[in-house]
Amino acid sequence: MFLRICKITIVLLAINSFSVSAQNVDAEKQRAEYEKKVWVELDSRIQEFLSDLQVDDFQKEIVKQKIQSFFQERKKIYLNSYLKYFERDEQLSMLTSTHFLDIKDMITDDIMEQIQTFVKDGGAEMKKNKKKNKKKTD
Repeated sequence: MFLRICKITIVLLAINSFSVSAQNVDAEKQRAEYEKKVWVELDSRIQEFLSDLQVDDFQKEIVKQKIQSFFQERKKIYLNSYLKYFERDEQLSMLTSTHFLDIKDMITDDIMEQIQTFVKDGGAEMKKNKKKNKKKTD
């Protein structure tokens, strides 16, 4: 009798663990799809931002690479589970202030300010301004 109950318990636990692992795989797929969607949206915002920027093509490419690397580094900081919230905030503020220093002497202060504004909100302000301008012209 005891052996029968143990077998039934093991079978039920195995069935339950299969459904949980299947849910984990689905969640992982959904997360990957969402992440891909976010990166595509970010790339389109970066392209839109660069099209409005008044620099030559070489500088645009360098700025694009620096912005993309900034967002990748920011993601690494956010996903680092070993950091406490105040350490994360400190690293993010350091990243924001130091990441673009090497291209600062290559571009003007006005363009640097535009880049910092874009990086600060991920292009959301730029999108709002475009919608406002579109409504004004209609």
